Amino acid sequence: MLSLHLAVSAAMLGLGLSLTAQNGPAPTPPPLHLVEYGADLGLRDELIRTGTFYGDLGTQGVAALSPQLADSLAARGVHAEPIPALRAGEVLVQSARDAHGRGAVFGRLLFARRAYFLLAAMPDLVPEHLRGCAFHGGLQVVPLDAPYAAAAGRCVTFALPESVDPRIAALVAQVQRARLLPHVQALSAIYTRRATRAENAQAIAYVSNALATIPGLTFRTETFSSSYGPNLIAEIPGTDLANEIVMVGAHIDSLAGSSSTRAPGADDNASGSATVLELARILAGQPFRRTLRFGWWNAEEFGLIGSIAYANAAAARGDRIVAYVNTDMNAYRAAGDALDLDFITNDSTPSLIQALTAASQTYVPTLPIVSGTLSGGTSDHRSFFRAGFPAAFPFEDLDHYSPYIHTTNDTVGVSANDFQLSELISQSVLAGIATLAEPASLPPRFTLDVASGPTVGGTAVVATGTDLDTVTDVAVGGRSVTFTQPTAGSVAFATPTSPIAGPVDVVLTNPQGTGRQPFTFVLTAPPDLRAPATLGLGEGGSLGLGGVPGDTGIVLLSPNLGATNLVVVQLGIGGGVPAAIFSLAVGPLSPSGGTVEFPLTIPNEPALLGVSFHLQGVDVDPALTALVPTGVRTLTIQ
Repeated sequence: MLSLHLAVSAAMLGLGLSLTAQNGPAPTPPPLHLVEYGADLGLRDELIRTGTFYGDLGTQGVAALSPQLADSLAARGVHAEPIPALRAGEVLVQSARDAHGRGAVFGRLLFARRAYFLLAAMPDLVPEHLRGCAFHGGLQVVPLDAPYAAAAGRCVTFALPESVDPRIAALVAQVQRARLLPHVQALSAIYTRRATRAENAQAIAYVSNALATIPGLTFRTETFSSSYGPNLIAEIPGTDLANEIVMVGAHIDSLAGSSSTRAPGADDNASGSATVLELARILAGQPFRRTLRFGWWNAEEFGLIGSIAYANAAAARGDRIVAYVNTDMNAYRAAGDALDLDFITNDSTPSLIQALTAASQTYVPTLPIVSGTLSGGTSDHRSFFRAGFPAAFPFEDLDHYSPYIHTTNDTVGVSANDFQLSELISQSVLAGIATLAEPASLPPRFTLDVASGPTVGGTAVVATGTDLDTVTDVAVGGRSVTFTQPTAGSVAFATPTSPIAGPVDVVLTNPQGTGRQPFTFVLTAPPDLRAPATLGLGEGGSLGLGGVPGDTGIVLLSPNLGATNLVVVQLGIGGGVPAAIFSLAVGPLSPSGGTVEFPLTIPNEPALLGVSFHLQGVDVDPALTALVPTGVRTLTIQ
């Protein structure tokens, strides 16, 4: 997280100092004012649209007001106080105050507000080692080179989730602290990730090597300055809305003390970098309508330099980034502190926060959400918001964030000490950007709750998976069956009542194609043929045949062992030797099922002694369109 911008361009030294005109000096800009917008982000955004807004300090903003605009605001009851003119070389600095009212003061004190001081200072007045003192020392330069760009034309109206999308729920479930922690450990083990040090390349290499293992994703480094390490950008192309980009990013650099000081940066911001890396891995497994883009920014700790360069270039290219979500510090929780996610409203888009909140409440309902303002310090979301892109910044506890950042104690266990919180915030961010990007439909992908059932059908089967909400047909062994959709992501049906034998495919069809899973029909009882193994001459027995209620049962008794070629109701049975039928019995099965009992009496003929007979049962449906063997037995006369 950024405490102070020390890398200040000449254009940032004052309003209009970098402006020239071909025919004379640039016109004098309107004077700067500190405008109280309070909780009215609509007023802040109105000032942004007028092209007069330069800095969002949280409930107040820095704006250049003409007399007419100042009068208009005053008529609406909006308090706007002139800011004393800056002297040559000075920059405008916001310095946060802690709970005791203390704050860093360098240069000239212009305003003392409850939450911050507003200063006019020379950039070199603030010693580097005082960044990140005990209360964080949140300092930020208010850039005065250009006003905020209006977001008009880049905003998209996002549909808020009305129910759980099983595709997104399955992705959210993959975010686990056991995968986040090793990334944080590896990045914080690097001696320093300071953007000006050679070790910064180790962090870029670590993330790049991980990205190289993810199919369906491309990545590249982008150099924006010879003084700092590069940005790293990854992308998953969208489908029908590929020109609209949903982006998530985190700064990868760290800072603590001087250039030679160890800077582990576990919470700030190995935690956020790990989140973006895990989200890239998980989201690459699901196509989305909008393009997903991931960024790891460098030189954030020196003034958002990497993200400013990227956001400005994206705006100049005409990239349609419809949402940028920033993750910076998500793994610290103070003892006794509530577990929650805090949205920073400074330099953020209210409608985007609303959409992300709705997604989080849908998919991560155990994570409470609050919002508030930073009274000093900022992060990379500001770069995108200033460039005119919708932006949001979910954060760990705003009032009790890690006091160890920008020190050698920003380590795993001390500063990054709560990976349950990191997991929940990461899940929330994933739910939000997946909802915004909108999963693209695919052919059905599913599993069956049972893999086999009786040949006579009627087995209840439930298919669960993804892209099932638009299923138009269910077929079992080539036969379409009726189906219902009892819950999102499931399809319920029964196997055909007409007998089918052996393995078949269950095929689900939606507008994008078909998906299939194997299903095996097996002989079960009923239907089954029951018969004694032996009978004596002149003895009687009973053959029991079960089957589908309402069907017809047939029993064949043949002196030829093996299947027969008997034709019954014009349907062939078996493919063995010709049948020499000794007995044939036919009987209807009752509508309620059960079995048919066929009496069998063996003639008292000595010639039959020792003869083995073939018994075969058959079940025939009422329409006489299908039959299936229900059992084979051998009966020996003795």
